[in-house]
Amino acid sequence: MKYILSIFLSFSIAFGMIIAPETAMKQTFKTDTVIKKSMILTKAQHAQVQKLAKTRLKSKLYRIYIAKEHDKTVGIGILLTHVVRSKTTAVLYIMTPQGALQDIEIIAFREPKEYLPSKRWMQQFKEHKGEHYDYEQGNIDNISGATLSANAVINVANLAQAIYKVALKK
Repeated sequence: MKYILSIFLSFSIAFGMIIAPETAMKQTFKTDTVIKKSMILTKAQHAQVQKLAKTRLKSKLYRIYIAKEHDKTVGIGILLTHVVRSKTTAVLYIMTPQGALQDIEIIAFREPKEYLPSKRWMQQFKEHKGEHYDYEQGNIDNISGATLSANAVINVANLAQAIYKVALKK
């Protein structure tokens, strides 16, 4: 057991893990039941997500987390990775079952900590109605000192919304 724990801690430190996705989901929705699933987009879904997100996708495979309480879905998390400057970052976009963005959790961040967007800045996404996020549209405030990280969070938030609308919305 100690061996497994030390491997996990080494992995977490080496890859800059801040919080486990399951833990973030449990804390957000105050539940103990989180189901982890893999989702593969069909060719048609892939094309539609790219169009909605206004970005080119590198993968059709995504990790989804479903928070449940008494067999009812209370939240959905979409784990997405992206490169900020030169290193990969993992972000969990946490949504209500209706698709409103509830929270954003940085899961792993390997860039210098000063490039990490603040929790306060990321709060502006909370309960966003799902239109396209953009500085120029004026629905997201600009940030100084972490512009590349902020742009990445915004672009991938658009991707998370598109994945929800195309593949998860019931």
